[in-house]
Amino acid sequence: MNMSAVPSLDVPAVAPSPRRHLHLVPSGPAVVDSLEGGRSARRAPLTRRAVLARRRFAALLALLVLVGGGLLAAKAVAEANPAGGATSVTVKDGETLSQIAARELPSLRNDRGVVAIQEANNMSSMHVQAGQRILVPAG
Repeated sequence: MNMSAVPSLDVPAVAPSPRRHLHLVPSGPAVVDSLEGGRSARRAPLTRRAVLARRRFAALLALLVLVGGGLLAAKAVAEANPAGGATSVTVKDGETLSQIAARELPSLRNDRGVVAIQEANNMSSMHVQAGQRILVPAG
């Protein structure tokens, strides 16, 4: 019989170094409570920067609400009184928009009066017809 001998080496066992990056993770009821929002769940305190960001966001949101409310209120007032104190005039035979502007808006230059009447009536030209009713804005 053949026997072979394996020499034994006396190598000292090296203890593994502790891993510092590993942390224990809670298990059991503590995990269930934290998932359900129980008392054991704690939030990390907010940094100063996060608190300031929340305040700025709240201020911006409040400003947007105020501006939006103001715009809605202005729109409601404009819809309630579309003419804004305007008077209604019926165009006579042979009368022009310039003549109406000169008569009804004497405090304005004639060209500005014509433009004001055109804007109040959504007109794209200066042509008017006899019997047509137009709004003349308050001058």
